[in-house]
Formats: sequence, structure tokens, C-alpha cells
Amino acid sequence: MTTHDNHNDTTVPTSPRPLGYWLRVIDRRLDDTMRDLFAAEGISRRDWRRLNLIAGTVSDPRMIDRLAARPERIAPLIERGWVTGEPRSWSLTEAGDAALHSLHGRVSSLRATIADAVSPEDFATTMSSLEAIARQLGWSDDERMPRKHGRSFGHGRPGEHGHGVAHRSEHGHGHGHGLPHGHAHGADRDRGTDRADETE
Repeated sequence: MTTHDNHNDTTVPTSPRPLGYWLRVIDRRLDDTMRDLFAAEGISRRDWRRLNLIAGTVSDPRMIDRLAARPERIAPLIERGWVTGEPRSWSLTEAGDAALHSLHGRVSSLRATIADAVSPEDFATTMSSLEAIARQLGWSDDERMPRKHGRSFGHGRPGEHGHGVAHRSEHGHGHGHGLPHGHAHGADRDRGTDRADETE
């Protein structure tokens, strides 16, 4: 489907699919890509979040308290030789620090790939527009990342608004992939608690 600009006779492509369709396609693709990225290292996305918490690159005392109450969740990282110490005083080993930096590089590379899909100006406009829409719908900065509901959204054919198959990520959450906030390729922050409840 196309629309025509009568002033300059250029053709501007548009999509017959609703906003929710594209948001969920991107959500699914990011879920799969991030899962594969960490699986290649033999860890899960939860392990990645926990590494960031222990390293101090993410601050979330509530999650640290939960991990301290369930220290077995750190056991895989200890067994890999990446983490040492006792609950509430965990720290990264030299190997763990090297793994974290390597993973940060791979995540940053993925972000750069995503950002490169459009111009820096278009990417900034997209991000600010999505935030404006979220705020218009009642979102505020102090909200936690929403969990997915058991309903389906927009994975059907063009023109079908939300009658496709519902997608749930590996841990039952569908958002918070640490999308780049801006177009800087050197970004090295994971916005680690975008989906901080993955440490639970």
C-alpha cells in the first residue's frame, strides 16, 4: 500500500499493519536474538542481569535482597568461576569481569545494529514518539516493566488487529530488551533493570 505526495510526486510506503503488530514483531525478534546471544555463552538472560547486579553496573537493592534469599540462583555463575563470595558480598572474579565486558560488547553491537536501521534523527524521533504515546496512555517513570498478559496481539495477517498467536518470551516477559536510547554506538549500559524481575 502506498500514498502519493501530490506536491513532489514521491511515493511514501506505509504499512497496513497496526502499531501493536510492529511493536510485538520487534519484541519477538529481540527476545529471540538476545536469547541466542547469551545462549552462545552458555548462560541465560537472567544470568546476564545477575552479573550486572553483582558487578554494580546496575543498582537494585530489592533484587539483591531476593538473590540473597535464594543464593542457589547464583550457583551457575559461581560454578563457571565468574562469581565468588557470600550472599550480599558477591563479587566478580577476573574471569567474570572479562565475561561481563565481552558480553557488554556483544550487546552494544546488537544495539548499534538496531539503531543503524534508520538515521539517528529518525531513531530519536521514534523513541520520543513511543514514549509520548506511552505517557498519553497513562505510563509514568516509576512504573515497573509490565508483564505480558495471556492474550494475543497483532501477529495475524495485515488488517487483522490482534488475532494472531500470543508470544511469550523465555521467562514469560515480553519487553525490556535494553534497546538503545539514542544512536550512540558506544553505549554500554544495559538499562539492566529494564526487566529486573528476571533475576527472580
